[in-house]
Amino acid sequence: MQSPAQAVPDAHVMPEPADPTAEFDSVRSSTPHELSQDLLLTTVRTYKMRSGRVTSSQRAALDGVASRYDVGGWEWGRIHDRAAGREMVLDIGFGFGDSMLHYAAVEPDRFLIGLEVHIPGVGALCRDAAAAGLENMCVANVDARAWLASTAPPSALAGVRLFFPDPWQKKRHHKRRFIRRPVLDLLAGKCRPGAFLHIATDWADYADDAAAELDSSPAWDLQPGIDHRRGRPVTRFERRALADGRPVVDLVALRV
Repeated sequence: MQSPAQAVPDAHVMPEPADPTAEFDSVRSSTPHELSQDLLLTTVRTYKMRSGRVTSSQRAALDGVASRYDVGGWEWGRIHDRAAGREMVLDIGFGFGDSMLHYAAVEPDRFLIGLEVHIPGVGALCRDAAAAGLENMCVANVDARAWLASTAPPSALAGVRLFFPDPWQKKRHHKRRFIRRPVLDLLAGKCRPGAFLHIATDWADYADDAAAELDSSPAWDLQPGIDHRRGRPVTRFERRALADGRPVVDLVALRV
């Protein structure tokens, strides 16, 4: 695992490929149900690489306080020890950390594990968590599927939050959506009975698709309704969606 300093070029800019899906030409024409579980979990990327400058304050946090939040993220023993008996909730793709900061403050009896592939967001969360004195969290700059497959033990999680994942609107890209049966099975194996999966999206088609995937999974019980906000704060992503006329749907499923 690269350190934050190694993961970011000297210019502190994350390059964006000219075609973010070019490396997956061989599976473009496949449907989700035609793709093997191994392929979905390892080859088909579920997020878009975005360019983004690491600000001076984010860099200072990565260089100075990131070690407080276990930015490496691959040693379960350290995560378990830091949780100190508190139930653990996973936040996948936390962006700049607005929701994680909120939940860490209002849920002191929980330990939050945040996974984010974009280094500016990791730096922003480390900076803001340190400023707020929040210690009930750890952060990893990793792909969630790789982390789940290699690090989290069975039945370790009390909940999973997935807010505003990349919607992949084009039909030929739907296989890249995070909520697919192989990933749901992977999540189910890491969640204890009764654990929650909370999904928020501003794309109605994504919500319908996720609901259908959850309905088809024997491991998850999709709760009725689409307004399960569960204290989720309004973030910059939601404000942008509402300004564009896209209402947000909240889905919640419970581990059977």
